Amino acid sequence: MGHIILKIRNSIGSGKKIITDFGYNILATIAVTAALQLVVYPYLAVCFSGEIYGQLLTIMGVANVFISSLGGSLNNVRLLQKDSYNERNVTGDFSLLLIGFSAIGTLIFGMIISIQFRVLGWPLFILLLMVCIGIIEGYWTVAYRIVINYKAYLIYNVLMSIGYLVGIFIAKQINIWSIPFILGEFFALLFLIKSTLIYKEPFKITPLFPKTLKIYVILIGTNLIVNAVNYLDRFFLYPILGGEQVSIYTVSSFVGKSIGLLVTPIAGVLLSYYAQSTFKMTVKRYWTINGITLVVGGVAGILAVILSPWVTGILYPTLIEDARQYLWLANIASLIGALANILAPSVLKFANIFWQIIIQLAYVVIYLGMGYLLLLNYGLLGFCVATLAVNLIRMLFLMLIGHISIRNSVFKQYV
Repeated sequence: MGHIILKIRNSIGSGKKIITDFGYNILATIAVTAALQLVVYPYLAVCFSGEIYGQLLTIMGVANVFISSLGGSLNNVRLLQKDSYNERNVTGDFSLLLIGFSAIGTLIFGMIISIQFRVLGWPLFILLLMVCIGIIEGYWTVAYRIVINYKAYLIYNVLMSIGYLVGIFIAKQINIWSIPFILGEFFALLFLIKSTLIYKEPFKITPLFPKTLKIYVILIGTNLIVNAVNYLDRFFLYPILGGEQVSIYTVSSFVGKSIGLLVTPIAGVLLSYYAQSTFKMTVKRYWTINGITLVVGGVAGILAVILSPWVTGILYPTLIEDARQYLWLANIASLIGALANILAPSVLKFANIFWQIIIQLAYVVIYLGMGYLLLLNYGLLGFCVATLAVNLIRMLFLMLIGHISIRNSVFKQYV
C-alpha cells in the first residue's frame, strides 16, 4: 500500500513539474514575442518605409535561418546524444563543432547580405556579430534543457526582451535598424555566461565525434530546409514582388505567427522529456499528445480569426487596409505550420533520422512548386492558399510517420 501511495505521489509530482516547465517555456516565449511583435517590429515599420521594412524582414529571415539551423540543430544533437556521452563518461566534440560551424555560418551569411542586399560597413558588422552570437546562444541554451531548468530559460528570454526594447530608442537615433536585435542577443549572452558553465567544456575530440558530426550535418540540412521554408514568404516574395509585398504578407499573417510562436515552445519541452532515459513512448501516449496539440491549435485558430483585424489594425495602421483581404487565410496557414512543428520532435526522436530528410525535401519541393504556380496565377492570395495546403500536408505526414515508427518500436520490444 505504501509503495502504491509513493508511486502516485511521484506521478503527481512529475505531472506538476511538466506543467510548470511548459508554463515557464511559454512565458519565456511570450516575453520575446511581445517585445518583438508588439513593440520592435511595429516601431520599425513606422520609422522606415514599406520597402526598407520589407528588406529588414527578409534579412532577419535569413539571419534566423542560420541561427536556428546551426545553433538550434547542435542544441538538439546534444540532447539526442546525451545518453551516449554519459554511458562512456566523456565530454567534448560540441565546443569544436560550435566554433567551426558558427564561423562558417557567419561568413556565408555575410556574403549573402553584402551581395544580395548591398549592406556594408557598420550595419553589416552588427548583423554579423548578431548572427554569430545567436548561433552560440542557440547551442548554449541546451544547458537549461539538459537539467530541465526552464525557470532560468525564462530569465534568459526576459533579459533578451529588455535588450530589444532598449535598442529601439538607439535605432532611430543612428538610423541602423539592427541595433535592437544585437542588444537583445548581448543581454542574453551575459546571463548565459553567468548562469551556466557550458562555455567551459573542453575543446577535444571523443570517439563519438564521427556519429555526432553525422547527425549534426543531417539536422543542419533538414533544418535549413524547414527554416528556409518558414521564411519562404519573404525569400520568395522579395525578389518577385518587392519589399512592400513582403510587408503586406507579413502583416497579414502577424497574429497567426505570433500565436504560433507562443505554442511552438511546447516542441522544445517535449524533446527535453523525450530525451530522458526514463521516458517511454507508446502509441496511446503519442496520440494523446497529438490530440491535445490539435485542440490547442483549434482554439488558437478561432482566436486568430477573431482578433487579427483588430490587433493588426492597431499595430500596423499604415498597412492594414492592404493586408485585410489575406488575414484569415494567412493566419490559419501560419498556425497549421506551428502545429506541425510541435509534432516534429516525435519523429526526430523516435523515427529513423533519414525521415527528416525525406519529409523536409518533399515539403520544400511541393511548397516551391505550388507556391510559384499559385503566386503567378493568383498573386498574394494564391501564395496564401499554397502555404495553407502544404502546411496541412506536412502535419498529416508527420503524424503518420510518427505513428508507424512508434508502433514498430513498441512491437519490437515484445518480439
